Amino acid sequence: MKDDRGHEAAGFAGTWRDRCGAEVNRWPLAIVAGCLAAPLLPNLPGPPLPGLSLILALVACTFRRTRVLGVAGLAFCWTLAQYAERSADRLDGEHARSVVRVSGTIASLPDRYPELVRFRFEPDAEPETDAGGIRLPTAIRASWYHEPEAPPPVAPGQRWQLDLRLQPPWGAVNCHGADPERRLFAAGYGALGTVRGATRLADTGHEHPASLFAATLRDAVAHAIDRNLPAEAAPGVVRALAIADRSTLDETTRQLLVDTGTAHLLAISGLHVGLAAGLGALLAGSAARRLRTGVPVADVAAAGALAAAVAYAGVAGWPVSARRAALMLGAGLLCLVTRRGAPGAVFALALVLVLAADPLAVLDPGLWLSFGAVAIIGWVLAGRVAAPPRARAVLRLQAALSLAMVSLAAPWFGQVSLVSPVANLLAVPWFSLVVVPTTLAGAAVINLWGPAGEILLQLAARATAVALPALEWLGGLPWAALPVPATPGWASVCAAAGVAWLCLPRPAPGRWLGACLLAPVLVGGNDGMARGEFEILVLDVGQGLSTVIRTARHTVLFDAGPRWPGGDAGRSTVVPALRALGVQRLDVLVLSHGDSDHAGGGGSVASAMAVDRIYGGEGVAAGGAIPCRRGDGWEADGVAFRFLGPGPGVQASRNDGSCVLRVAGAGGRVLFTGDVEARGEADLLEAGEPLASDLVLAPHHGSRSSSGSGLVSVTRPAWIVFAAGWNNRWGFPHREVVGRWQQAGALPAGTDRSGALRFRFSRSGPRPPESWRQRTCRAWRDCGPVARP
Repeated sequence: MKDDRGHEAAGFAGTWRDRCGAEVNRWPLAIVAGCLAAPLLPNLPGPPLPGLSLILALVACTFRRTRVLGVAGLAFCWTLAQYAERSADRLDGEHARSVVRVSGTIASLPDRYPELVRFRFEPDAEPETDAGGIRLPTAIRASWYHEPEAPPPVAPGQRWQLDLRLQPPWGAVNCHGADPERRLFAAGYGALGTVRGATRLADTGHEHPASLFAATLRDAVAHAIDRNLPAEAAPGVVRALAIADRSTLDETTRQLLVDTGTAHLLAISGLHVGLAAGLGALLAGSAARRLRTGVPVADVAAAGALAAAVAYAGVAGWPVSARRAALMLGAGLLCLVTRRGAPGAVFALALVLVLAADPLAVLDPGLWLSFGAVAIIGWVLAGRVAAPPRARAVLRLQAALSLAMVSLAAPWFGQVSLVSPVANLLAVPWFSLVVVPTTLAGAAVINLWGPAGEILLQLAARATAVALPALEWLGGLPWAALPVPATPGWASVCAAAGVAWLCLPRPAPGRWLGACLLAPVLVGGNDGMARGEFEILVLDVGQGLSTVIRTARHTVLFDAGPRWPGGDAGRSTVVPALRALGVQRLDVLVLSHGDSDHAGGGGSVASAMAVDRIYGGEGVAAGGAIPCRRGDGWEADGVAFRFLGPGPGVQASRNDGSCVLRVAGAGGRVLFTGDVEARGEADLLEAGEPLASDLVLAPHHGSRSSSGSGLVSVTRPAWIVFAAGWNNRWGFPHREVVGRWQQAGALPAGTDRSGALRFRFSRSGPRPPESWRQRTCRAWRDCGPVARP
């Protein structure tokens, strides 16, 4: 029996080696490792490191045993060179908020939101500015705010003269959620610009580059979809499927696809590119049979398939997933035509080509999700001696993909969909056979034969409307999605290894051990706070405020950040941060007052997770909110929460009617002041409330109308935190206010320079704050000091 097992294991190893080992060599892995090493550096290195790395890599390439390391080193140097070039093409910080007049071209499909249009604006080679001496980057992300009924008539290829208020590509930095600076850096934006004035220029004498042809075609398809599909026909889904434009996709549908694990259906990937390639092969093969050119019909069909795939990927904007699909298709067709090659080699070649063209693609989650999904499919199918029944194979593959999402999608989305296998079993065939083909066909002919395109697009919309209710029912189940706490990178690597081990075919031994490697991702870490200890996490929500207060077993949220056209901080920042912390339920939500920069994200937070109690200050319109009253409070895990304001007899403005909350535990005291100004501060001082604190969140973001000398002298904190947007137009925090707190002995810090700030109050006292901007400092990020000078 023992010998039989040995022969069985040897046979399994041989089969696996024949099917996989000979196909995937170590060179692609070395290139990926080299490209991935550069983003892990804490900052862009100086000239000595790239030069020394290049010399060592060239030397290593000359020896056979170290050639793999040499290839990785060359990939590392190539990536560093791209980083240096991209970093040099950025607006200098000293020119922030400068208004320049510049002529240029709209070089992308505009993203249209309510009251906002955003697009890529490429200045002319030698732009003229009225500021003088400002070197503009090659690409600016322009934001044009407008009235809802009068959107600007912008389109790809148009030339405009814009008055732009410029900012460096700066974004919020938090413990979890989107990383705007990384996204801007990867997209090649060197500055952000807000349109202050605009004049349309004639296109005469300026030829549009070939890259604008695809954007112009996408814009024509987008307008055709908008003209022919009413709002109730899910035009956002159709636009996403046809041209990869998700800007008009409503947040409810977007979150539904995430909750059900079907967001990949809207990614322009293998399904869409494959259907386009199939149509191209069909047309080219039919033409070859009729013309009888003497060239094998299969070869002509392969060329037609590749042309159609590349054309569609270009029209879709050439995202990473479409690049991967087109390159894999091209490599596969080359193997078919030459009668050589293998699936593993095709996968490796596509990965190498993507990274060779753009090594910064490693910053795009689409690279990992797209290639990861294909890799898990190949991993499951390879090495099997006999093919299982079709139904069992489909179920096994879907289960493997659902497991893979634990390590691939959880770090990006902060949750794992438990209904994903069922949702995909229903949605993937429907979208593959009905929705996507009719959408692509309608988009292809809408501008050539209007009536036929309209019919096809309307059919696609109706088919989408059939699928969405089923997904809504699945997504509405109480256990549909499991929040996943944020975990370090090693935990994600362990989870990927666990998924790979679980997906090995029989008779691989001990496959159940792979489940143990998933535990660090699903369970997360334990902060281990004792009774009386608490933690303050001031989130970076731009010009606004949102702070998470955690005790050993309870969580309180003070304010929910601002709202803006097309979204709010509650959905984009606060909810992802809470899920990353492992919070599934809020004990208390406090909305200090009704201003949008404090309460704008409250609705999104309340709809995303259960909230036991909501307190509100002046102007808060949340249903069921309890008014903040002086003296009210509660206790949680030995930490006391007490409202100090507003007082009952104060005729307050909205700002002075803010909730003022004091948190006190064994490790220290914190004062939350909302937007109180002079009158509200005087009311606090007259009431004789205990105001001495270790940490104070500055009133009204550090404006001149707040932080009076009386409040400063009574509180005398060790730290004063200014929750303000970087380089905001109001100039918060004001220098005079910062100096006043400093004279009282407080060390100032702000989310504008430090990103999210975490303060831990243990029994031994408060610890110095942790800055997420410094903690996650990378080449694309300007990492300033925690404290202000």
